[in-house]
Amino acid sequence: MKIKLYSAIAIATMVLSSCGGGQSDADSAKQLEQLKKDSTEKANKKAQASVPVEMTWEDLQKLDPKEVDDASFDNARKTIIIEGYLSMPSMLYTSGNSIRCHMYPRNGQTKGFYVNLEFQQGKTANHMESMPSKYTLDDFKVHTASNEVVGQGSPVKITGELSRIDDEYATIYITKVEKAEPAPFDYAAAATQLTDANMGDMENKLVYVDAALEVPMFVYIEEDMTLNLLNTGLKGEVRANVMVGDGPNQISNLPKGWSPGDVKIHDNTGKVTKGKTRIYGTFVKSTIGDTKGYIHVERIGK
Repeated sequence: MKIKLYSAIAIATMVLSSCGGGQSDADSAKQLEQLKKDSTEKANKKAQASVPVEMTWEDLQKLDPKEVDDASFDNARKTIIIEGYLSMPSMLYTSGNSIRCHMYPRNGQTKGFYVNLEFQQGKTANHMESMPSKYTLDDFKVHTASNEVVGQGSPVKITGELSRIDDEYATIYITKVEKAEPAPFDYAAAATQLTDANMGDMENKLVYVDAALEVPMFVYIEEDMTLNLLNTGLKGEVRANVMVGDGPNQISNLPKGWSPGDVKIHDNTGKVTKGKTRIYGTFVKSTIGDTKGYIHVERIGK
C-alpha cells in the first residue's frame, strides 16, 4: 500500500511540474511579457503592411520573394499601388468565387513579367465579372471603384495585397481598381535589336527587328495570329505573333477563302501597312522545329 501511495504522490508531483507548478512567478511573468511583445509586434507589422505603398514595376521585381512569402504566411501582406494595363489570359483561372486576370507594364504586352490580379466575381465595384464557358475579349469586364467598366488593354491603378512574387509574375489580391492615364513609353529607347549574336540572351525581353510581315499559307487564328517575318537579316527563322483586331498594332481577321488582298496589318497609328517596317515585341525562344523564336508584337512601325 505504501508503495502505491508513494507512486501516486510521485506521479502527482510530475504532473504539477509539467503543468508549470514548479515554475517561478518571475518566469511566468517573463513569458507573459514576451507573449504580449510578440503579439504587439505582429499587430504593428500587420498595421504597417496595410498602409498602401506606391511601386513601379522595377520596385516590384526587386522585392525579396522569401520576405513576401513570409509576410503572406504571417497574414501581414504588403498593400501596394501599381499601374499597368489589363490583359485577359489565354487560359481562364477561377476558384470558388475568385477569378483571375493579368496586368502588364506596357499596352499590348502579352509576354514577360506580369501581375496576376485576383478578383472576386461580381458586377459591383472592384469586382471582375464572371465569364461564360465560350468567351471573347468583349466578355472581359472589370468594375472600378466608381463602378465604371474597363477591359482589355485598359490602363488602371491597382491597390491590393501582395501575396507572392517570382521571376515570372507577382500575385495581388485586389482591394481597389481605378482608371489611369495611358503612360507614354519610348519603344525606340527601350528595345534591343534582335541579332543572331544576342538571341540567346533575349528571352522575355523587349526587342525589335526590321522586317515584312507575311501571312503563311496555313494559318491558325485565335486571339492572335502567327505570321512570317521576311528579310530580317537573321540566319535563323523568327516569327511574329500579332493580335487579331482592327485596332493599332493588330491584324484584321481573315475571311474564309481569303486572298492576299484581304490581309490588313495595322501599324501603331491604325493605318494599314505593307512591306518592310519595324516590329517591336517581347521575344520568346522556341524549342520546336526550325523556328528560333517568336516576337509577341506590341508595336508595328517606328
